[in-house]
Parts: sequence; structure tokens; C-alpha cells
Amino acid sequence: MVEVSVILPVYNEERNLAVLAPLLKDALLSYVDSFEIIVVDADSENKRAELYKDLGVQVLFQKQKGFGAAIKEGIRASCGRYILTMDLDNSHPPEFVRQLLSSRKDADLIIGSRFIKGAIFHTSIWRKMLSSTLNKIIKSVFSLSVNDSTSGFRIYRREILKDIYIKSSNFDIQLELLIKILFQGYQVKEIPLEYRKRLYGRSKASIIGCGIAFLKTGFRMYRFRSSTFS
Repeated sequence: MVEVSVILPVYNEERNLAVLAPLLKDALLSYVDSFEIIVVDADSENKRAELYKDLGVQVLFQKQKGFGAAIKEGIRASCGRYILTMDLDNSHPPEFVRQLLSSRKDADLIIGSRFIKGAIFHTSIWRKMLSSTLNKIIKSVFSLSVNDSTSGFRIYRREILKDIYIKSSNFDIQLELLIKILFQGYQVKEIPLEYRKRLYGRSKASIIGCGIAFLKTGFRMYRFRSSTFS
């Protein structure tokens, strides 16, 4: 078993990956003795095999559609004691990996947060307002202590994920994982993140699609919170 598995969902992000992978490796090498970087590619055609080989990353061709499905398939294929998830578009700075790794034993889940003291959120006013409002609603509805429930820059202790069944297949997987982890009594810690604008390309996320997915998952999680198990 390696110390850290990094899961990187990818869809037409080869330019960003070429920049991120070497920097990510440097960050990992400075803190752990062993790691694996798993690229979960939504494009089943083997168009980037040479790039993946040159960068020294593992590739997993995604079977089901959706960001959440990529995360789930990546976790199943990984073997690290800790599982680190992050975006591939360079909005999640690779040097921040060092901070996540240095904090990994402080809690069962460490979140790089955009909405706590010390965080910096480089984005449009519109997107910042949407993200901030969504997270405030989630915090209020579920009575959470977490300020950034939708951040995907996280490091999980592998052991806490083995008995968690995840239904979400979109970006709402972040909310479902967090709620189930918290209500099973595990510890969660946030550390301030500098969130940057993506380096190349455009986001694949649909505001309407993500909104619908979060509403559905939010309703399911509210019922879960009220269950006997929770």
C-alpha cells in the first residue's frame, strides 16, 4: 500500500495536466515516500496514452459518466492510505498539496476551504456569490461546522471510505461524502485555500445541471440526517 493516492478526473485537459503533473510530483516527493497519481479519463479513446506515459501517471478510462463517477472509480482503483482529490485545471495549486499532507493526521478528512479566514478565492463575482450562497445554505440546513462543503480539494483517510455507499455521479459527490463522513462521527478539518482561476480551457460544469444535482442530493442527505442510522 502506498502512502497517498491522488485522483484526477480529466476531460480534455491535457494542457493543464502537462503543467500540473510535474509540480504535483515535486509536492508529493517533499512529504511522502510513496504515492500514485491516477488520471480518470472520461474519453475512452486512448488519445493521450503517450502523454500519460511521458508524465508517469496511471490512467483509468472512466466507465460511467460524471465527475462523481470518476471520483468513485478512482477511489476503487487506488491503494493509498490517504486519498487526495483535486481539480486538474490548475485552480487547485499543487504547492497546497504540501499543506494538506502535513495536516493529514489532524482529522479523518481535511478540506481546502475557500470560505474561512486566510483563504483567497480568485474568480468572478458571480461565481463567488453562487458558491458562497450555496455553502451558507448547506451549512444552515444541515447545522454543519464546515464552511466549504463543495470544495473538491481534499485528503481522506482511506479507512473512513470503505463502508460508505455513494450514489452521486456529479459534483454533488462532495456534499454526499461530507455529510456521510460527519454523521458517522468522523473528524473534519478545514484549512485555508488559495483558489485560482483555471489555467487553460473552460469549465465543463453546467450551473443548471450542478444545481439540480445538489438539490436532489441535498434532499437525500436531509432524509439521511433524520434517519435512525445517522
